[in-house]
Amino acid sequence: MGQYNNFRGIKTWVLVLKTFVLFIVTFIVFAIIQLATGTDMNNLFNITIHILLIILFIHSLKKHNISIKQVLGNLSINSQPWLQLISIKVLLIIFSLLSVVAIFFIIGLVDSNFFKEMLIEDIEENLGIVGLNRIIVLFLLGITLVPIMEELLFRGYLLNKWGESIGVTKAVIFSSFLFGLLHLDTGFIAHFVSAIFYSFAYIKTKSLLVPIILHAFNNFVAGSIQFIPDTGLPLIYEDISQSIKEIQIVISIGTILFIILTPIVSYVLYRYIKGTPSVTPYQNNKAM
Repeated sequence: MGQYNNFRGIKTWVLVLKTFVLFIVTFIVFAIIQLATGTDMNNLFNITIHILLIILFIHSLKKHNISIKQVLGNLSINSQPWLQLISIKVLLIIFSLLSVVAIFFIIGLVDSNFFKEMLIEDIEENLGIVGLNRIIVLFLLGITLVPIMEELLFRGYLLNKWGESIGVTKAVIFSSFLFGLLHLDTGFIAHFVSAIFYSFAYIKTKSLLVPIILHAFNNFVAGSIQFIPDTGLPLIYEDISQSIKEIQIVISIGTILFIILTPIVSYVLYRYIKGTPSVTPYQNNKAM
């Protein structure tokens, strides 16, 4: 598998343990501050924990003499095929949305009350007040610190480490699978496929900045939906029966589109992945 690199010296379970401890300690500190002051510390906690995790991952790499420069690779934005990359990402965003719709369709077949319960939950959420500040902070995190932290971990660390020991293809699959599990609440399939794309974009461009930007673009699109004003009338309990019928029609159409789009996405990714180097980005950058 090529020459030795220092990723082998990092124990993944140790890094996971450090991450867990850091999260728990940070959470406890902010919980104590919130109890003592009565101030909502959620926003500051989210910002702080992402910064600390980025520092932890970088420190772990440096501790084992891993060059951060070689992990990051080429930081030039102008030299990348952005039209191709963004076009594929837009296709994957559409695919991701339809994959969630298809999952709803399957759940609806198994649980006849699924759509009714979903609508009731939506009504109850509309009766509450969601803090705009929290939405804005989470949106900004999603396009800045979140993609940096997650790409540094899943592509910068796991892909390079596992690629050295088990091969690049398996490393892409396993790291993407874990990425999908981390985002299970928002759709495993969508994030698994996106992670595969991010991984090969990193391998082909030899730049971690590319998947970071693609990841940020994805989160920007997903987060922007929250700011679209709802011009319709608030849903009430008496409208549920009619709304369920309308949702079922939309879900069915979405599922058909998902089935049609699946082979198209598979072909596009196959064409993009074809001919990708069988060495990790770190090894590639190290050889330059």
